Amino acid sequence: PEVFTLVVPHGPILTQINASISLPCELSPIFSAEPLEVCWYRPGNFNRPALLYKDHSIQASMDPRYWGRVSLTGGLERGNVSLRLERVTLEDRGEYVCHVSSEHWYEKAKVSLTLIVLGGIPVVSIAEARGSGGQVNVTCSSVGWSPQPTVTWRNKEGKEIRNGQEVLYTSVSLSEEKKRESRILPQICQPGPWREAFIAYLVLSLLLLSALASVVIMLGKQRNSLARLSSQKSKGSPDWLQRTSLWMPQTAHLAFNASDEGKKAQYSTGEANNSSNKHPHVLGKERLISGQHYWEVKMGDNCTEKLSWYIGVARENAQRKSTIPLTPQYGFWILFYEKGKGFHVKTTNPPKQVTVAEYLSIAGGFLDSDRQTLSFYNVETKSHLYTFSDVVSNCFLPVFSPGKSDKHVMIIC
Repeated sequence: PEVFTLVVPHGPILTQINASISLPCELSPIFSAEPLEVCWYRPGNFNRPALLYKDHSIQASMDPRYWGRVSLTGGLERGNVSLRLERVTLEDRGEYVCHVSSEHWYEKAKVSLTLIVLGGIPVVSIAEARGSGGQVNVTCSSVGWSPQPTVTWRNKEGKEIRNGQEVLYTSVSLSEEKKRESRILPQICQPGPWREAFIAYLVLSLLLLSALASVVIMLGKQRNSLARLSSQKSKGSPDWLQRTSLWMPQTAHLAFNASDEGKKAQYSTGEANNSSNKHPHVLGKERLISGQHYWEVKMGDNCTEKLSWYIGVARENAQRKSTIPLTPQYGFWILFYEKGKGFHVKTTNPPKQVTVAEYLSIAGGFLDSDRQTLSFYNVETKSHLYTFSDVVSNCFLPVFSPGKSDKHVMIIC
């Protein structure tokens, strides 16, 4: 259609710090947005967008604050141009503009992002009212809330406050599930020094008991975690690691030779001088759609260490160009290895180093689609290497690369 509109939520999108969130934006009527230009930016920052989709791919130029944290949620062919924002920070709150344009038309709409921040415990204080004949003012204060909270005063039965001597509750809340509470017992009396000393002693005793209880609970959790870890190691591998059978296409990549019915791949020396192969890799034939999938990959033979390799998964609809970075932003979740530099993942710029204590000859990959995680393991030592979170797609393809200019073979076990 020559004319279209954008459908966005009327109210703000609520989320928490460090969470992942989608800012909805869809075309109406529904049609493919793949040939269109999609720009997400903060008001006044059109020339420095958080994300720019153009010419059928996400462009590299963007606001550096969002590098590696934004992507389109998928579904461009259905008119879904929603923005996926990961690891939300306090700076991310506010308005975002969804701007979609074709050759003849454009539309834009605003989406508001609000962060839910739970404030401090309410502090209730009492002061004698001037000239009140024994009456007092009760004050409640609490800071650090977002958005602005509501304050309610109720008695212990949950009813509105009435005159009388009873326990008073004050609740500062964002919602029924997210609130803080304090209480006080108003009494008219003339406390002596002994009463003040008793109250101070009681408060200190309660604080000490709370601290001891926290330590006991923490030690118990650590002991249980160690017991579970020890149990898993004694079994050889966790019971959920049921292998998924994977094969590489016989044709593979021009830079690789595939053999043994798609179970082995190695770099082709004939492609050694081909500089266009910036990220040579092979996509597995199996589509990983839902549930849990585990596979193992052996690097080289038992005597020789490979110079480089990488493994992981990619969205089925991810762009496959040599200029596209292999990062989560572009639909790739990859563990890289290069001799002399070690292991790293491209979740930040520069890439994040992954510490591996032992030599790794067999790597295990575990994709949990339900929990949206991808984990890597050293199979021989049964140790965890790294876990990606927010691994989101309707369908994944496994990624294998035996390394560029490395003649030693990579084997799917």
